[in-house]
Amino acid sequence: MKSLKVNNLYVQYNFAALALQNINFDISQGQILTVLAPLESGKTSLIKSLAGLVKISRGEVFSSGKNITVLPIKDRNASVLYDDLGLFDSKTVFYNLMYPLKIRNVDSAIAQQKINEILQEFELTSIKDIKIKKLSLQEKFEVALARLFVRESDYYLIDDPLYTFKDDLRAKMFEKMLPYLRKLSNLAPVVYATSSIEETKTLKDNVIILNYGVQLQSGSLASITAKPKNVLTYRLFRENAIVEESHIYNGEKGLYLTIRDREILIEQDKLINAIYIDSCVLVCYTLDGNDIDIGSLLIFDKNSEKLIYFD
Repeated sequence: MKSLKVNNLYVQYNFAALALQNINFDISQGQILTVLAPLESGKTSLIKSLAGLVKISRGEVFSSGKNITVLPIKDRNASVLYDDLGLFDSKTVFYNLMYPLKIRNVDSAIAQQKINEILQEFELTSIKDIKIKKLSLQEKFEVALARLFVRESDYYLIDDPLYTFKDDLRAKMFEKMLPYLRKLSNLAPVVYATSSIEETKTLKDNVIILNYGVQLQSGSLASITAKPKNVLTYRLFRENAIVEESHIYNGEKGLYLTIRDREILIEQDKLINAIYIDSCVLVCYTLDGNDIDIGSLLIFDKNSEKLIYFD
């Protein structure tokens, strides 16, 4: 069974801050890893480092047990769908689909048969001789998606290819892409990077939350939303989340904090460290009508925004 494992991956560009810090995951054939991150938060650096396009500063990458950390892209059997789709604008649809086979010197008859099958499956036969620059954005995406199926790879990398689409069209195209993502994962592990919360809610089994190159949290979406470890994760998945500063202090019956002019009694044994008593903290919660939903209340360190109290 094919697999993709990453241990303590760091990427630092020349004369720049760390682009990725301590990234870890282990996925197998049949699985899709969803990497959720805002724009400019490390998704593309992660995809490129796994593809062999960006040098890994520290850590290791294993493909089906083989250490490929230092291998260039030509020596990795990976297929990539880039955020800009990565198509040759001045070439035809047919040329773009044929290219991955051509550079690998696949027999022309076998390659021709494979491309014809892909053209039929994705309903692209009618536009196969049209240059990419003359296609609509939707058609370009369909060609880029189809190209992933031209050859079988050890793993597949997809870098938020729908981020330029308007919301309604993005949802439509993601729905169309979804069965193909499942099909790809049956062939090999898939890493799907996205800036869409809705897409993450659909691909919910194996998720990484990434922000400014830091892996904030990972696991199933259910486990992440049940106990978010930081403020960003809380805000991402709690509708109408409220975040405000408060102060933990000793009172008549124990520890308290005040939010919305209401004293809230909190349990000291759920506070990870007594140093937070008499300190300013961030309190996250939602409302039940006009009242505070105590069950939603979480407390975070004001500076690190890491979870320090879970009710």
